[in-house]
Amino acid sequence: MKEEQDLFAKKLGKEWESKESCSMNEKIYKMMGNIGGSSIAMGVIVLVVGAATGIMMIINGARLLGKRGEITF
Repeated sequence: MKEEQDLFAKKLGKEWESKESCSMNEKIYKMMGNIGGSSIAMGVIVLVVGAATGIMMIINGARLLGKRGEITF
């Protein structure tokens, strides 16, 4: 009787571990999807902001160089 209970407890423990790891794997899978999507979105935002900033700096630099000749000493 005791051996049967121990065997049952071991079997139940293995099933419980597999269910726990399965749900943990599902959580990790979903989390990785969310983090991956967020990373792509942040990358696009940084790219757009960086490109806009770079273009504005080029335009302002060109304007400064163009108006450099208008300065009187």
